[in-house]
Amino acid sequence: MADFEELKERIIKAKLTKKESSIAEYILYNISKVCFMSTSELAKELGTSNTSVNRTAKALGYHVFNDLQKEIQQYVSDQANTSDKFHLPPQQRMINIDTNDYSGENLVTHCFELVSNNLMSVLSKNTTDKFDRVVDILAKSNHRYIGGYRGTATLAYRFEFLLSLIVGNVIIVAGEDINNIEKILDIEANDCMVMISFNRYRMNALEIIKICKERSAKLILITDRATAPFSQYADELLIVDVGSLSFFNSNAAPMFLLELICTMLAVRLDGNAKERLNILEPFINKTQIF
Repeated sequence: MADFEELKERIIKAKLTKKESSIAEYILYNISKVCFMSTSELAKELGTSNTSVNRTAKALGYHVFNDLQKEIQQYVSDQANTSDKFHLPPQQRMINIDTNDYSGENLVTHCFELVSNNLMSVLSKNTTDKFDRVVDILAKSNHRYIGGYRGTATLAYRFEFLLSLIVGNVIIVAGEDINNIEKILDIEANDCMVMISFNRYRMNALEIIKICKERSAKLILITDRATAPFSQYADELLIVDVGSLSFFNSNAAPMFLLELICTMLAVRLDGNAKERLNILEPFINKTQIF
């Protein structure tokens, strides 16, 4: 499997039964999970049999599921290796800049090209169907928790602000707030958590994620690689590149992704979103602050 689109094409062209189509679609949109699952674990997850899983793999051109999984693992590994050069400590990143002699117009050009590629990753590493499922979770949840630590905290606060303009019950669980655990204690099965986590991944997030999963809340993870910590816990995994020539991760692409999600959610809710914004408008006009 050279890339995600190749597997998608195989599924489209294969003659699959309804059950096989369901299994194939799950594999396609949960690559990071399937990468680590045995045949029996996948069968149990889908409420089917090992035979059905292997039959699906055979219909896609593989002898058994394990053969398909090996290609998935190679694909995930290749994706990880591509971004490894941006997973260096800050000091080493600065050394690399000096080594490559980025300066003046050369530096500006390389920065622009890298940010442009990062922005393209939002669309190349995620599907429209996945965006739709994420928006659906946000629309249907009773409470929406937004998490982020250190470098991703600013993204979490911005996302929380934009979401609050469209829907209610948005709770920020970000930064170094000592009350973050207390904020998440009431999360339930009909709620969701959006966790934003990039290299270097903060382990504080794991405690929050574990509570979410214990309460059966939906977890949307926004991260920079399918093999990132916590990926196996995600109900929906959104991948975005954050590579930067400098000592920090770039927030340009993640911000575009968050704005895209908010735009899609506003369109989905339409009347409800407009009603909420109309309620806010008099206060915004009065204070002249937005």
